Amino acid sequence: MGDRCFVRLCIAERDLSQFQGHNFQWIDIPSREEWSEEVDWPGVISIDLEEVNYAGYSDWQPAAASGLRFLVNHGPGSDYGPGAYASDGKRAHFLPYSHDGEPLVVINMDNEPPTIDPAILESAQEFQGAWNAFLAYAGELKSTP
Repeated sequence: MGDRCFVRLCIAERDLSQFQGHNFQWIDIPSREEWSEEVDWPGVISIDLEEVNYAGYSDWQPAAASGLRFLVNHGPGSDYGPGAYASDGKRAHFLPYSHDGEPLVVINMDNEPPTIDPAILESAQEFQGAWNAFLAYAGELKSTP
């Protein structure tokens, strides 16, 4: 059964056949008729997936390691909050989101004064870099940062 949620998968249009041929454990790429009509960026296909087990967590790293580039936004499940993945074609970088859909960086309030773990900041920067690299790859940006 599992813990299921909504997932929006954004891929470069030119990579569709690679995604359809990838052996996902939890994700089924729907037919063209079932895609979201809302496309946020030129050259990008937005695919809405309902009831994805654990937000497809176990699928994103192997997909990225196989060279697939993508963006994923997912809603909360009962065991986890909303979040996003950005793949640079090597690794899927994760960042938690607020329930309003905004990226989050956790502040450790137990420290005096409160601090942000440098590893969390580095992870957020890697996520941003992978997000921008995906958009550049898909054709939206002129160059990657």
